[in-house]
Amino acid sequence: MYQRVLRPAGVEPGRWMQVALTEAMVELARGGLGIAVASRWSIRPQLDAGAVTGVPITRRGLQRRWKAVVLRTPGIPQYLDDFIAGLAEASPETRDVPLHVPLTRSSSTLATPSHKLA
Repeated sequence: MYQRVLRPAGVEPGRWMQVALTEAMVELARGGLGIAVASRWSIRPQLDAGAVTGVPITRRGLQRRWKAVVLRTPGIPQYLDDFIAGLAEASPETRDVPLHVPLTRSSSTLATPSHKLA
């Protein structure tokens, strides 16, 4: 966010802190100790409860596309396919890509997941 939005706009934060836990970011912001930058889906419960307010970083927001990556091997376990499918189904509702495409399992091709996460 700094390199894509703030720096080009000539904005230099006086101080910043990297916080790994979403819950901690929310609580620091709620406590008036600054602002937090988080994906809307990751703080949906707090937004819905009115604990925090979401404000887009830019007019269109800041988009990031996530992808699941696995080794290209012929024997990807079913649990991995199921895990990736679960991630795809839980991804934000504003996606423009298919939720779940099953692994191709044939002897002539390598099994590779084609799940796409927004």
